[in-house]
Amino acid sequence: MTQAYMPESKSTEWGTPRRVFDPWNSEFNFTLDVCAVDWNTKVPAHWFSPQVDGLRQSWRGERAWCNPPYGSKNIAQWLAKAVAEANAGATSVLLLPNTTDTQWFHEFVWDAGDNRPRRGIEVRFIKGRINFDLPPGFDGRKDGNVKGSMLVITRPIVPGIVVPCQFCGK
Repeated sequence: MTQAYMPESKSTEWGTPRRVFDPWNSEFNFTLDVCAVDWNTKVPAHWFSPQVDGLRQSWRGERAWCNPPYGSKNIAQWLAKAVAEANAGATSVLLLPNTTDTQWFHEFVWDAGDNRPRRGIEVRFIKGRINFDLPPGFDGRKDGNVKGSMLVITRPIVPGIVVPCQFCGK
């Protein structure tokens, strides 16, 4: 399995456009944005900044939105956290690059033995490419999103049964 190829960019902070986010928010009624900065949070009443570090906070009982930095190598950490929090009663929706050949996809999302998503996981492939919002003052060139995207949804399987998160120490 490969690591996701992501072309170099001057920023890893790309905002989900409101027109893309709103239908999902209507469906899930998000109560928390776990990976945001002030200009791109989608749940302004309750969000975690990099300084607060959503990987170290509880999402228990929340309906969490997560658009982690695409250019980073920590997508596995956000997925591990979402799975651990699902075991604590959270539903999480992660907007991720559609890279089904990656280690994180097979470790956390896909059950190769059953050829379907793992228990408690739903995958929705997004038709077309999302044109993400640019950071304020961004001076780099935007070539567009070079990958398709998908939603990975983690839901509680059995509330109260907690599986430790190997990345976040919970």
